[in-house]
Amino acid sequence: MLIAKRAMVWGLETAACGLLVAFALCFLWGDSQSEMTKSFVDRWVFLLTATFAVFMVGSGYLVTTAAAGISTLREKALWIYPLIISCLFIAHVQFFASGWSHQTKIPVQILGSAISFGCGLLGNYFMRRWTTKAGT
Repeated sequence: MLIAKRAMVWGLETAACGLLVAFALCFLWGDSQSEMTKSFVDRWVFLLTATFAVFMVGSGYLVTTAAAGISTLREKALWIYPLIISCLFIAHVQFFASGWSHQTKIPVQILGSAISFGCGLLGNYFMRRWTTKAGT
């Protein structure tokens, strides 16, 4: 039962991370994507699809964070798991976006790692609260 709870919390925090990263990229890149899309919502949907389909699946980010999220790393300290997924985000962007310039890559790494840290911390908090309250 505990593994199912971990998997559900991991799925929710990964979905939240993808949504927020796509939202942050809309503001970070601003009008540079305006040739491809017309409105903010269109740009956000495009970046959301790119974030989930291309980055999270294509770079293996989902597999590595799933291994960390479903394992026992959550039980050590509240901040260890979020720190690990933040480092994983930076490493996967470094690998995945090797052709990007530093002016483009570094802000994405900073924002993405901060978002993944926040989502992981919140997920860890709710996981601890859920398992403590349920007694499992």
